[in-house]
Amino acid sequence: MKSIYVENVTKNYGNKRGVDGITLHAEKGETVGFIGPNGAGKSTTIHLILNLIFPDSGKITINGIDAISKGSLVRKIIGYAPSEVNYYGSMKVSELLDYSLKFYDKKKLVPGRGKILRYCGALDLDCSRRIGDLSLGNKKKLALVQSLAHDPEILILDEPTNGLDPLVKKTLFELLHEESERGKTIFFSSHSMVDVQELCERVVFIKEGKIIDEGARSFALRKKMKNVTVKLSREMGDFFEENKHVSNLKKNGHGKVYEYVFLYTGEIGELVRSMDFNYLEDINIEEASLEEIFMHHYK
Repeated sequence: MKSIYVENVTKNYGNKRGVDGITLHAEKGETVGFIGPNGAGKSTTIHLILNLIFPDSGKITINGIDAISKGSLVRKIIGYAPSEVNYYGSMKVSELLDYSLKFYDKKKLVPGRGKILRYCGALDLDCSRRIGDLSLGNKKKLALVQSLAHDPEILILDEPTNGLDPLVKKTLFELLHEESERGKTIFFSSHSMVDVQELCERVVFIKEGKIIDEGARSFALRKKMKNVTVKLSREMGDFFEENKHVSNLKKNGHGKVYEYVFLYTGEIGELVRSMDFNYLEDINIEEASLEEIFMHHYK
């Protein structure tokens, strides 16, 4: 069953761009990365899924529930950590977490408190401190603990690693892997290609309010796209520029050795066979990083 299903959804803000006919999904127990530059439509999409705003057209279901007409039911099974948080500064961490649990099933209060202590301990968050005294990183930890405390079926995390140091981020990823193995669906919005590549099974790219690559195709493209460095004893810039599978071409050096660096999306054997080995000094072929694919889409 699809935990998150967004079908042909459009949201306009007059002259300001929202999203335009987007379709995406996340399966139960799957971790999906959601990538795009600022203003691409990531936050609008998340707010639509959470039923905080309403689409102009299209369909959204969460675990088969109509998210547009039954938003209150949907929010009970979702844990959400926004990119920026504003809390009551005078409250203690423990007071806020206990207060937030009261919005959910009372039967979950006791196990919820147990989870709170475990998550706070793992993320090194002091429950006795007042929120107004917390750093940006500790407020982010609080938002993450709050999103997990009621044991939701689906986690929606918007830039969850902002403000976290590397050790805490590593611990967070261990917790999220654990929750995924328990069957939670995780929808992870981020600017960090490294984080998405480490945590997510699939990636969805959004650009200017439209999905430009959705599902397993993103990682399939990564496996196909290669980062190639070729060193030649003669100038062959035209040869690479005219190849339809070559992009992001850079030329270094001159004289005896010419170096060409580029992304290649064709069959690598075909590229090698087409080259003149009499002039080949060296060739290095690596799998392209997710960041390079991002730049390929957005440049």
